[in-house]
Amino acid sequence: MLATMLSSSLAAQQPQSEERKRPRIGLVLSGGGARGIAHVGVLRVLEEMRIPVDVVAGTSMGAVVGGLYCYGLDTDELERQVTRDGLELGWPDLLRDGAAFRERPFRRKEEAETYLAGPKFGIRGFSLRLPKGLVQGQNLETELRLLTLDAHALPSFDQLPVPFRCTAVDARSGESIVLDRGNLADAMRASMSLPGIFAPARIDGREMLDGGLADNVPIGVARAMGADVLVVIDIGTPVDPKEHAADLLDVSLKVVAILTQQNVDRSLATMRDTDILIRPELGDISSSDFERGHEAIRIGDEAARAAAQRLMPYSLSEADYARHRQAQRRKPQAPRTIAEVELQNDSSLSQELLESRLGIRSGEPLDEARLRKGMERLYGLDDFQRVRFEVLDGDAPDQKRVLVKAEEKEWGPSFMTFGLSLQSDADRNNFQLAALNVFRGLDELGAELRTIAEIGQRTGFGAEWYQPLTASGRFFVAPNGLIRKQEADFYVNGDLIAEESVTSSRGGADLGMSLGSLGEVRAGYVHLAGKGDVVLASTPPPEDSFDEGYLRARVVLDTKNAQWLATDGSYALAEYRHSPEGFGADAEWSSITARADSALPIGDVTVIPAVEWDSMLEGDRPLYDYPTLGGFLRISGLPVGAQRLQHLALARIGARMPLYRGLVPLHIGATVEVASGWQERADRLNDKTYGGSAFLVVESPIGPLYIGVGLAEGGEATGFLLLGPGL
Repeated sequence: MLATMLSSSLAAQQPQSEERKRPRIGLVLSGGGARGIAHVGVLRVLEEMRIPVDVVAGTSMGAVVGGLYCYGLDTDELERQVTRDGLELGWPDLLRDGAAFRERPFRRKEEAETYLAGPKFGIRGFSLRLPKGLVQGQNLETELRLLTLDAHALPSFDQLPVPFRCTAVDARSGESIVLDRGNLADAMRASMSLPGIFAPARIDGREMLDGGLADNVPIGVARAMGADVLVVIDIGTPVDPKEHAADLLDVSLKVVAILTQQNVDRSLATMRDTDILIRPELGDISSSDFERGHEAIRIGDEAARAAAQRLMPYSLSEADYARHRQAQRRKPQAPRTIAEVELQNDSSLSQELLESRLGIRSGEPLDEARLRKGMERLYGLDDFQRVRFEVLDGDAPDQKRVLVKAEEKEWGPSFMTFGLSLQSDADRNNFQLAALNVFRGLDELGAELRTIAEIGQRTGFGAEWYQPLTASGRFFVAPNGLIRKQEADFYVNGDLIAEESVTSSRGGADLGMSLGSLGEVRAGYVHLAGKGDVVLASTPPPEDSFDEGYLRARVVLDTKNAQWLATDGSYALAEYRHSPEGFGADAEWSSITARADSALPIGDVTVIPAVEWDSMLEGDRPLYDYPTLGGFLRISGLPVGAQRLQHLALARIGARMPLYRGLVPLHIGATVEVASGWQERADRLNDKTYGGSAFLVVESPIGPLYIGVGLAEGGEATGFLLLGPGL
């Protein structure tokens, strides 16, 4: 259609020559979150029609698209970047901080897996603090910097292939700011600092918010750049009082849309008759629908074609437009070498530790992939709110200086978080409330003090001092202690006959090796003493006390891709314990425990096979250490703790699939379980018990909530409710 329109129009009007005087054309790109991806469709049509763009002014997502275009990305590469097609990091990765769950330091994964954690409250002095946004922008900032390596310190954005401006708002004064120099990535990031979602960006000591709050369609900015004719693309989210917000991001974007609508109307009222307004009909594409990028580009394309008659008078000849665009394209860059690495360390951690994590050195080629990984490793220490880098000119054209700034968390790095778990069936209701404190950066090697206080079925207090021995953090020592009172139930033929309370104190120390995000290996000594009291029974037996000293060795591996409801990856643990004579134990014994599970994606279904083995190799099991059967995933139709055993083998296979992906995602699933428990080693695997479950999972803000029914061999069935780690 456009080709036909062009040919018929050109018969009456030839494209004007670049040599003749022509109006200076400015492109204005509005903000609107994911809807701003439509700008790429408009740009593609402008290029097809040979409409020159002399200056660009953008806000928020319009600043990102406009900034990358002005830096020199062609529309094909621009489309690839905004849709993330074929790229390692998608929009979900860019809109969070740091690496994915499977790439986090193992200690942070361990804390998240063990306790249902809500928000992390930072600890500063004697107060609890929260960050200024849900997302600090670490991943997005890193990506923008890598895409604009040669624009980290520009005296003016007029030096870009296409002159560029973007808008932001001073977080203190509310003043609208035009960003026209400095680090291009910083400017784009500042312009899209959505309040409540992204923490304010910081430029020259000023904190900045999303430019759409004051000037979402920066017509005046483009006019001040000398534009005679403006092509204005308005993709802002209409304010619809009936529109349902899908999630927290949608809520924040809707608030911004309400706040910005008046400034949009004011800006559009200043348009002249010669200006061209393009409004893509994006329909129900929301500001957070980044996965609909291709659809948004198509709609932007259609909207630009609908305005072709008004755009036509500004079309250049093929030769003139080719010269125009050639002058605006980025020239291929020769390989660069790192002449110097400067690391600015705003923390108590040692310079050696940070340099070893960064992993780039002078004299090496400037490798973007290695630079990205270095940023991830530094940020993964979890001490910093931002880890930023700038690539600056060296003494020679092929030499670059790399400046890295590690900014310690304003609200940390120490933190406190809370956890809650609930388990209920027809017989019992159990709950567990926990408060976790992690005091970070206690020395230059990154020592930590972790404390945990619990109330519920387990009540107690524990602490561990985690002391790295080297700057790399590979080896560590970890003295630890725990005081706990734990309730346990006794069943005979399915009937509850007694409750036991076990009170114990434990102390020990481990020597270990960190495997980074993969896991850790530990070996150490534990001394544990306590007693067990039967608190409900027809004929109470005497109290049973214990005093144990044992050696242990443990390895844990975790490659899951999510804290809960993982769809890929595995978890494995193996531990050997041995209590020899002369270690203060009541009796000599040894045991081995191993368990593993995997998440295997098959289309929309995730299949989760799991196995567990817990067996005594010699001697009798200590009072405090009996494995049990019963409860969800452990022969789900039996009451929790229905069987206490000397030896246990368990296998199950489960599956779940998403049922609803909206504001509160839902999943359905089922399991088949088989277990064998025996008291004497000679009876190993002789008797087997079968069970299974069917359940619904609700992704609540504090963790997965399982509601279902469990079945056991013999027709036993029970309904259950579980808030906590499950399948």
